[in-house]
Amino acid sequence: MASLSSAEWTARQSTGVHTTSAEEPGNPVGMRREWPAGRPKFLPSDIPAPRTLEEAACILNLAHTSRNIKETQRKLARQHAKECRYLARLYELQAGCADAWLGEADLDVGQVTSAVRHNGTFAPPSPAMALRRHRSQEGLHRTHRSTVFAVHLD
Repeated sequence: MASLSSAEWTARQSTGVHTTSAEEPGNPVGMRREWPAGRPKFLPSDIPAPRTLEEAACILNLAHTSRNIKETQRKLARQHAKECRYLARLYELQAGCADAWLGEADLDVGQVTSAVRHNGTFAPPSPAMALRRHRSQEGLHRTHRSTVFAVHLD
């Protein structure tokens, strides 16, 4: 290996020119100094291109880890969507049960209202009472109608 004089080393550092020679310490095969296909999106902007194989291996492992994180996020999002679908189905089932309970409650309210109107008894009305109510309601309706006279001819 050829060693650099202090003047050459200082010149390289100040100009930012780097060689890809295998003569640099820690760079046995000579790595590029820029990203060949552009900067990877997963890397922070302050990370430069790898200078050694060890750095390249770390960046490769970082890429795999970043990909695994994205895959896990995708799976989590799908599981969350599945959870939301099951919650929606549960709420639909509970709403169906609530509709049935509401129907029963309406019957109970009707029965209590009827009992209050009929002196507190919970007996259903007899057929005679039902007919009387029906006739009395018809009578109320007749008073609001126009009167029709029937004429009998002999």
